[in-house]
Amino acid sequence: MRGLRLIESSSSDDDASSSSSDDIISDDSTGSDAGGSSSSKGDGPAIDHLFDSLSIAPVNNTACGPTTSQAKKTLMPHQRAGVEWLLGLYNVRSGAILADDMGLGKTYQVASFVQALFQRKMARRVLIVAPKTLLGAWENEVWTELGMEMAVYGGTQRATSKRERLLIMDDIASRGGILMMTYGLVQRDAEVVRTHVSHDEDEGPFWDVVVMDEGHTLKNTGNKTRAEIEKVDARMRLLITGTPIQNNLMELHSLFDLVKRGLLGDASEFKDTFERPIKRGTSKDATRREQDAGAMASVSLQKTYAPFMLRRTKEDVMGTSGSGGGGSNPASSFFKKDIVVWLRLTDAQLGLYKAFLRSKSVREVLNQNRAALASLTVLKKICKHPMLLSDDLLGLEGTEAG
Repeated sequence: MRGLRLIESSSSDDDASSSSSDDIISDDSTGSDAGGSSSSKGDGPAIDHLFDSLSIAPVNNTACGPTTSQAKKTLMPHQRAGVEWLLGLYNVRSGAILADDMGLGKTYQVASFVQALFQRKMARRVLIVAPKTLLGAWENEVWTELGMEMAVYGGTQRATSKRERLLIMDDIASRGGILMMTYGLVQRDAEVVRTHVSHDEDEGPFWDVVVMDEGHTLKNTGNKTRAEIEKVDARMRLLITGTPIQNNLMELHSLFDLVKRGLLGDASEFKDTFERPIKRGTSKDATRREQDAGAMASVSLQKTYAPFMLRRTKEDVMGTSGSGGGGSNPASSFFKKDIVVWLRLTDAQLGLYKAFLRSKSVREVLNQNRAALASLTVLKKICKHPMLLSDDLLGLEGTEAG
């Protein structure tokens, strides 16, 4: 297919929640052997046998160039395991959540998975939905690193016509390939990307895979963008997130309901079976019986979702935890070296820093009349470079507190 690219829309994407993750569920069961358990609920069959070593053999495909040799050289052991896990779930038409820590290459794993599907001629069409800020990262992984072509669906003042948008879908429908768009555009043009007039529904879903990057932004079931994405049928829904739980367990249910509906029951059943017992069992005044019931519910929940969510931390991958994961330690091929360099503030930075500490904003924080985050952000900007400050803050130097 053509490497067609249109100007991106200015439609705003849904903001991700900034609250911290709640450590109610242990990640132990969703590590490197996450795909080895069979589900105790839902419609997924046992899939232990699907996770044997899968070679990604180079096969010519008109939509994607044969670049697997490059992928095999650059895929790290944990990334290759992730690709194999995704291929196994795709084979049984199951949705999945890839929830590795930031920095472990989630985008590259999914891009390599998509490449393997095309090269094996297991898929024709893939839709990737991501926040606007991540389009460049996807372009780098899909186009630059793996050499695959993709179309970027867009539309602003220079490309707003419905005809241009339909031409992209015509190309995808006839020749197959990868289509990328933002969440804002899904909400606006869901009718256009949902399917194509030429598609025969008896052949199955129009899209083979729908990838949802930063998928935790869809946790709110009342979200309009989520409602439109739910209407886009696909053989496999793949959600990417580094924070599958940010505030409470119901968010986990919401995400799984998007990729594998019914796995964890409906919302009411999930609350009764899992959320309430776990929450009560972890409260400080819980009885021993409540603690035991909560622990049993937590284990049951982990066993249920473990085959369909892969979460590995940097400690797991780099082997610093000492557990080793029961297999070959990938730490030997995954090194990260942090170098800390201490720098002194310049005279101008120091003057601004001290002046801001004397400001009304900081006094209000110290008096607990104002949140501290905004003031801490200003201090960080001063330390990075004064030009990051707004004009009104640049005049702080020499200002005395009144």
